[in-house]
Amino acid sequence: MKWAFSLVVATLSFLFVRPETITGIVGTYEALGVVLTSIIPLLIILGFTIKLRASDKWGAYAGLINKVLLIGFFLWMILKYADDSTKFSTFYLGTALIALVWVFIEKKAWKWLSLAALKSANSAGETRGKEYQVTRLNNRIEELTKAIADEGNFVRRQKLERELKIVESNRDTLSR
Repeated sequence: MKWAFSLVVATLSFLFVRPETITGIVGTYEALGVVLTSIIPLLIILGFTIKLRASDKWGAYAGLINKVLLIGFFLWMILKYADDSTKFSTFYLGTALIALVWVFIEKKAWKWLSLAALKSANSAGETRGKEYQVTRLNNRIEELTKAIADEGNFVRRQKLERELKIVESNRDTLSR
């Protein structure tokens, strides 16, 4: 439900704002108006995608949803660039190009960002990294234990029990 609300907000943030409102903001504040109507919506869309990717339920669809949103945003920015004649209108073109490039390099970018986060976590100290991993494994063990208790299907329960043994073994190895 949260993702649906976020999707609506992200869509409304750049699609259903009246042109007069945007013209008023851009005309009055120029640079600030361009930032509010181009860069901020792009950041909202990317933030929405980050939250969506972190979701266990909708993470698999995050790439597709992000591509649709970014292509729509790209087209909207191109239209804004064509309609705007201020000296800051090139920001619309630049933001459109950033959105388009992100559509094509998204997977590589997320891998790079994940590796960078992992390297920074490891450089924070080996013990902190181990503690964090053990905590994550403990959380997964709790989830699996609850799922096993609630599972009525015998075959599914066996799979969960096998996964539980593997996770417990990994935790024990890591704890040493």
